[in-house]
Amino acid sequence: MAQAYAAVGRGAEARSLFERAVALRPGYWQNHNALGSHFLQAGDLPGAEAAFRKVIELRPDSDTGYANLGGALLLAGRLADAEPVLQAAARIRATWEVRNNLGYLYYATGRFEAAAEQWQFASAAASQQPQAYANLGDACRQLGRRQEALAAYGRAVELARDQLAVNPRDVDLRSSLAAALAGSGDCAAARREIRAVLE
Repeated sequence: MAQAYAAVGRGAEARSLFERAVALRPGYWQNHNALGSHFLQAGDLPGAEAAFRKVIELRPDSDTGYANLGGALLLAGRLADAEPVLQAAARIRATWEVRNNLGYLYYATGRFEAAAEQWQFASAAASQQPQAYANLGDACRQLGRRQEALAAYGRAVELARDQLAVNPRDVDLRSSLAAALAGSGDCAAARREIRAVLE
């Protein structure tokens, strides 16, 4: 019910229901995780952090709490705090999302070789995700590996265009396409995609 309220923009009611679920079963990690996800979508990063730390406390052998907490800390710009949490998640289960977030962290801190390694893994594990290839292109470009960068950007563009043929209103996908086009040097096409996102 809380998720339904959140989906229709009734955030206060959704939060109340998520909190009620937590109160009814405080030892059930998924309720804390759902609350944390709600906080994250609402932009309440401290609330998300607290909820995801509770998930880790209740389920320390799972990657879920670490992955979600690491993502929240990354969004908050707390890179130094996010790194060990994301590394802990990767040790438990190295999903493409965790590797992708580690790539962002390494890229943001100038460790382009480490970022490329994470994004190479992410693109292999999530072979249909344009963003993984666009990110890999960015790291390779920073490393001066132009041909690898162009190949990664080309794959990102191909995947994004195929997926936009199914859902042309997906603004996240169109944004990824614009970034990949710009990275590959096709700035005119990137501007067209950006205009389409803004319309």
